[in-house]
Amino acid sequence: MPNEVSQKGQKEEKQHLSSRNVLDAMFLSPNDVLMRGLNFVGLDVSKQAKVQRATNIKRFRCHYGSSPLDIAEIWFDLCHADIVAAKIPMKDQTERGFKRFMVAHYWLWTKPKNAELMALRFHLYTREVSGEALWWWIKRIGALKGKTIIWHKGLDSPHSHLKVLISRSGSQRILASIEIHHGAQTNSRPQEFDMSLA
Repeated sequence: MPNEVSQKGQKEEKQHLSSRNVLDAMFLSPNDVLMRGLNFVGLDVSKQAKVQRATNIKRFRCHYGSSPLDIAEIWFDLCHADIVAAKIPMKDQTERGFKRFMVAHYWLWTKPKNAELMALRFHLYTREVSGEALWWWIKRIGALKGKTIIWHKGLDSPHSHLKVLISRSGSQRILASIEIHHGAQTNSRPQEFDMSLA
């Protein structure tokens, strides 16, 4: 009798997990992201199979502004984030949650003015692609900004061949001049980054 109850509980748990459609260990490969992302915008698997992978990646970038690899890494970071504001709860680590995450990326890339047009594109209700439902995902993606710039300890060494000079230019712009020293030669490449300073 107790064994039957245990088996029944396990069966109910499996049904619950499958009904939530939890993604395999919250991990999606770039191929998974490519296939799902194109499917969300109306290019089903049969249409994807008719063209080369490079064409599908180009189409993906047109819709989302990033490569499938970048999106897969961001999804993984959101699922396993050390940053509390970025971590998404288990209940959102699902196909439904991934679709909403992709909607947020689409919005960040295109910033459409017409929420109805975006809702039609993703086969969702207007309320799901605007307001708090959308901003919930955007805030989590934005919370990953702390992982964007990594300062390697070797840069502090006086013997380093790489020198980085950072200055603030305006309220949100940072100008970084990266100098690589190889003997008597120096290459300098100024780069600008958008970021907020605390």
